[in-house]
Amino acid sequence: IDFTVSSNPFTNELTLHFKNPTTEKFRIKVFDLAGRITLEQNSKNQEGHVSLNLSSIAPGMYFVEVGNH
Repeated sequence: IDFTVSSNPFTNELTLHFKNPTTEKFRIKVFDLAGRITLEQNSKNQEGHVSLNLSSIAPGMYFVEVGNH
């Protein structure tokens, strides 16, 4: 799945912008540097983007993984 991320760095919200919108479901995971999952959700990108509310996540560096459901 081809996507870009904005705003980087983020404050409360992170938006994933997808190259090819689809109606298929996929799973989004956000990991901290220790490999712990800080957010996991199922989603669709019918509009070409998905916004994630990350206001409860502590400041730091994170990895985003997007894959098939």
